[in-house]
Amino acid sequence: MVIFTSWEYLAFLALSVIIFYSVKHSWRPFVLALTGIIFYTYHAGLYVFLIILEARAYFLAKYKTRYLFFISIIISATILVYFKYKQLFFGFVQWDAFLPTAAIPLGISFFTFEFIHYLVDGSKGKIDNPTLKDHFAFIFFFPSMIAGPIKRYQQFVPQISNAVFSLDNVFNGTFRIIIGFFKKIVIADTLALFSASLTNPQFVSAADPLDITLRLLAFSFKIYMDFSAYSDIALGSAALFGIYLPENFNWPYLSRNIADFWKRWHISLTSWFIDYIYKPLGGSRKIISITILNVFIVMSISGLWHGASWNFLIWGLYHAFFLALYHFYKRFNMPSFPRIISVPLTFIIVTLGWTFFLAPWDVALLILTKIFFF
Repeated sequence: MVIFTSWEYLAFLALSVIIFYSVKHSWRPFVLALTGIIFYTYHAGLYVFLIILEARAYFLAKYKTRYLFFISIIISATILVYFKYKQLFFGFVQWDAFLPTAAIPLGISFFTFEFIHYLVDGSKGKIDNPTLKDHFAFIFFFPSMIAGPIKRYQQFVPQISNAVFSLDNVFNGTFRIIIGFFKKIVIADTLALFSASLTNPQFVSAADPLDITLRLLAFSFKIYMDFSAYSDIALGSAALFGIYLPENFNWPYLSRNIADFWKRWHISLTSWFIDYIYKPLGGSRKIISITILNVFIVMSISGLWHGASWNFLIWGLYHAFFLALYHFYKRFNMPSFPRIISVPLTFIIVTLGWTFFLAPWDVALLILTKIFFF
């Protein structure tokens, strides 16, 4: 995402930080909200009004009846489905005949989940005395609104008024941004050039298994470097404001099993799914079949959250299958593999799964066929 690796972003960030520390503490939420609105308008145009209207409506909905709360959740989900999934699920409908063609609003997957978090936690009394200015600062905090991490209102808002300018924050934030730029521009983009040919079925058909395997390994590290780079830039940018966002990655390719991987990969998303879907469904029950059903539901949604095509759903189901095996294995207290075996095995499982993230399902199956059956 070029948005975060440009000189324009760095200049806008620096100006925003200067303004943030130049105003009174009580005005800081307004600065974060206004800079976020300007940032989003510059990159997404009139869609900014959609987010403003949603943010205002959901702020008011928190104070109303439970009926209105459920309506708000449905509206938020419907907006996401319409813009992102209407062609996937309702491709047979000729939308252009009665609705204008609309691009997907930038960052809609992220801010929809933050809206739902706010509505659910607000309805449970977990958000104390929210104000409209804090609410808009939370939603429009530009370092994280497009590519995460997914924030929690209770952890984010108190930091705004408590933020203090310090050289430590400047150093830590700048260093984290530099790391993110290096990961993205030097590592991820280089690996992308090597792995991109795997999306071409003609190339895959003609290539030998070793070449395909090496390129798939390159993509595995590319997607990690790419995604973690944006998280580094977001966390570093936030640190310049004296705000600390949740870490999103914790050496996921050193995971001992697939469940451990999801505790280390896109952590803010995993915790969101656990709190707002998995636990409400019942979480891990004594009845193993219920636990596995919940896992498949969550991972199906997770797959589609990442992309509006069937290959992403297959990717989610792929991970659900191995998570189900993990729960079976754990339920019957079977012995654990030593780390020297479990870590490489988990990495192989995850890397093979990336084929469905990389290419359409038919090309992904061709890649796997070439690897295993030459």
